[in-house]
Amino acid sequence: MIRFAQLEDTEAIMDFIHREWKADHILSRDKQFFLYEHADGANINFAIAINDDGNINGLLGFIPSSFKDTVDICTVIWKVAKRAGNPMLGMELLDFLVKSKKFRTVMSVGINERTIGIYTFLGMYNGTLTQYVMMNTEIKDFNIAKLNQELFQPNFIHVDDYQLKLLDKNFEFDFIKYQSNVLYKDAAYFKKRYFEHPIFKYRIYGILHNDEISSLLVTRVQKLEDSQTLRIVDFIGQESEIKFISKQLYNILIEEKLEYVDFYCFGLNEDELEKAGFVRIDPNSEELIIPNYFQPFMQKNIKINFFSNTENIDNLRLFKADGDQDRPS
Repeated sequence: MIRFAQLEDTEAIMDFIHREWKADHILSRDKQFFLYEHADGANINFAIAINDDGNINGLLGFIPSSFKDTVDICTVIWKVAKRAGNPMLGMELLDFLVKSKKFRTVMSVGINERTIGIYTFLGMYNGTLTQYVMMNTEIKDFNIAKLNQELFQPNFIHVDDYQLKLLDKNFEFDFIKYQSNVLYKDAAYFKKRYFEHPIFKYRIYGILHNDEISSLLVTRVQKLEDSQTLRIVDFIGQESEIKFISKQLYNILIEEKLEYVDFYCFGLNEDELEKAGFVRIDPNSEELIIPNYFQPFMQKNIKINFFSNTENIDNLRLFKADGDQDRPS
């Protein structure tokens, strides 16, 4: 039997993750964080397969990006027990989510490259997030990035009526305007995900046009020993506006001695990001390496693959923090 999990299934799910997924994973050892991430009232955002003995044979977690009308989900922690004896159980779990009709779209960010053929067979769209970077040209010796090419100072565009402003949780923004985006994120999700995160501290910036917030930029400072970077992990708005505040973003790098700011995304216009001073990263390059993994640290370019069952590919807007890609380990 496959069903949606309830609050009373919490301990069994955490134990399954510890035994079958990864011993001492944060979702198996930290109940408070597990409930923050997956509890929804009396429900737990997992589909679970129960055997005749009442034990979990497989599970598929998910994170909704809104809490009301238009619900898109990213799947996380997809695992079938070795004892299950059903090679199709994993597909049945995914099929259960898709056919439940509870969600507008089902997707996952961070899928294994070896599984892409499965999603293609199922008729789902798959692709790769593109990574961009803006380097701090005042730093000579990089500890996090690996650089074997010449640095160029970006040519910034200055416009007086655009400003970058650090926001608190009481900000006002028209989320409904972006309801056609996949993923669509509402105010409740956004505030829980970034302002109420129990472990990570995010900086949420508003791009102000004539003193009104027109776009949102979510960042997190990443540390490694005595070095730091800035990572853009989410964005809602018009990417054409980023070029008007990129000089202010660059000034943050200078003032705080951050090595660079990087940005994983899908669905944004590359020309607009280049105008803002960002350079596209070749994931196979050894000339410019902008790491993605810090726990543990790996000085290597990393591809982030995804799938989605949406038919509105032009509306796909995916970022580093979607799903569980920016989760403590």
